[in-house]
Amino acid sequence: MKSHVDGLINSYGYKNNADLATLIRGRLDTRYSGHYFVVAVYDGVSGYDKHAMKGTNYITIFRKKNHNVVVAWVDKNKSRSKSKASSALSKVKDSGDCYAKNQNSAAWGKVSSQAVMTLVVRHGCGLRASYSTSAATTFNNYRCKRDCDFWGKNCDHNSSLVMMFGSA
Repeated sequence: MKSHVDGLINSYGYKNNADLATLIRGRLDTRYSGHYFVVAVYDGVSGYDKHAMKGTNYITIFRKKNHNVVVAWVDKNKSRSKSKASSALSKVKDSGDCYAKNQNSAAWGKVSSQAVMTLVVRHGCGLRASYSTSAATTFNNYRCKRDCDFWGKNCDHNSSLVMMFGSA
């Protein structure tokens, strides 16, 4: 699957994030019809302050054609309820720790028994996702509140949390 997605990025990497996410998911839906997919495409950023992911069923391709691509999947027979989504979102909001890696770890800690992937990306990184509405997937925007640093900067952060529920 990773080589297939890599080839799609090579061929269509000139597209914007939303169009590339839609194209990749469409191709994966056709090729692997027994699975649900979530495809997240965002700018080619680096660093755990900007993005982080955890899970069991996902691949990543970073900084290719100025895109980062995360693809998660679940067998259609193993998709699960997204009932824990709100508790994971609550865990990352208003926690005072706005580091994407730590927020993602907190979300994964809440949903790991029921999810195949969590992804946190800071706003401003161009995140666009494509997923089937039949799949147990959530896309939430939130604000992480924290105290400002000494210079009065780096206060609140807006981020997105993408979660796909199911079993591996």
